Amino acid sequence: QSLPHRLTDRPSGRKKPTSRAHLAQSQLLYCPPIPSSHRCRAAELRKFVDGVVQVWPCPKCGFENEWNFKTCQRPFVTIAVDGRSREGDVASPDVRVAKERLHGHFLGRALHEWQPVSWDSDQGGMCSGRVKTVDLCRRKRTAPVQRKVDCPVLLLSKDGSHGLDLSMVERVFLVDKIWDPALEDQVVARAWRLGSRRKEVTVEQLLLKGTLEETIHAMKAVRPPNLGNVVLESLRFIRG
Repeated sequence: QSLPHRLTDRPSGRKKPTSRAHLAQSQLLYCPPIPSSHRCRAAELRKFVDGVVQVWPCPKCGFENEWNFKTCQRPFVTIAVDGRSREGDVASPDVRVAKERLHGHFLGRALHEWQPVSWDSDQGGMCSGRVKTVDLCRRKRTAPVQRKVDCPVLLLSKDGSHGLDLSMVERVFLVDKIWDPALEDQVVARAWRLGSRRKEVTVEQLLLKGTLEETIHAMKAVRPPNLGNVVLESLRFIRG
């Protein structure tokens, strides 16, 4: 489940975090929404295979949301601006900025309460401040439209070995080590199967150098292919 997207303002008497340790202990204001896998699986596969995605434009902010979301998911950040106004005595008012305008923005970035941020103003200068609250547009879904996208990579979790036809795949990268050989063969069989559109499929296993998984992988490479039969014969000999 995704975390709440909106929190109320800072309670009275609570101090702003000034160090990284305090920032790590501050409340998480925004975590990117993750739709249910059973609803978005077909859409993500169509995006990868056909290069087509179904979106709906928000009539309020113009943000294009994927069809899986029923309300607009564009995040807006309320920021307490650093410094003073021209009068010198009155603090600058809070501003509301779209999250993608923040410097260092990337898809999946989380925001914490009173986290320092910066962005470019409409006048061309750079502004800085601290995050107070984060909320979403939340406008209801409208009529869908189709967009062409370039999606060369498909990321799969544990469900990558079940019920998928990936015969169009050219390369398979195993990021996490799969300790069950049968399950690993089943994952690879999603791409290298009857009706495959490629003459060959390259499978690469990513390992972290100098760790236990590299040692176990090396032991598996020198293991005889008929090890199971050898063990069974040994057990029969012992029982006999």
